[in-house]
Amino acid sequence: MIIQVKNLTVPIRLGIYPEEQLSCQDVKLDLEATVSDAYKAGQSDDIDLTVNYASIVECVDEAVKEQSIGLVETVVERTGQAILKAFPMISKIEVVVTKSVFHNEVMRDAVVSVKKGFRREG
Repeated sequence: MIIQVKNLTVPIRLGIYPEEQLSCQDVKLDLEATVSDAYKAGQSDDIDLTVNYASIVECVDEAVKEQSIGLVETVVERTGQAILKAFPMISKIEVVVTKSVFHNEVMRDAVVSVKKGFRREG
């Protein structure tokens, strides 16, 4: 079963330029988690047999919210690793992070997006 969390907005001090580190900017994350045996939750209507998407959001917040991070790639890595560590039922997680581009001291409408999939080893 797949659980998707889309357009999750997280405030992060994100960027390599000093101006980008002055305050948090809203960064969008899209997550797609493959959950093992989640069909049992659907059959029994028991949240304890699946991964609560609200818990995924809390995990992302703990991993990156309001932190000072230089690279979008670092947000992707921290998010993917934190989710796999926190949720043994998740066998695979895909993380897409999108942020606005800061250029010449002005935010631009262009975006930088990094996508990476993570798989549980073993």
